[in-house]
Amino acid sequence: MKEERFHEIMARHVHSAGADPYKILGVSPKDDFSIIRKRYRVLVSENHPDVLVARGVLQELQAIANDRMAELNAAYEAIEKERRAA
Repeated sequence: MKEERFHEIMARHVHSAGADPYKILGVSPKDDFSIIRKRYRVLVSENHPDVLVARGVLQELQAIANDRMAELNAAYEAIEKERRAA
């Protein structure tokens, strides 16, 4: 389980281009879409740049938050598209 968690963290934070969207969101392809949506919303609430600004996060870190949100959005959209096609 530790290796799986490691890959999840790597997918979310280090060069996620081409990474498995399920790993980026920390979910399994076996999970129901409602679970995936819930996890996505939790990650958005933790990483949204506006929330971080309200918490007083340094402006320099806002660019990182923007990139992270783009990655989370892309992962969620890829899973959503995949599920619709199935």
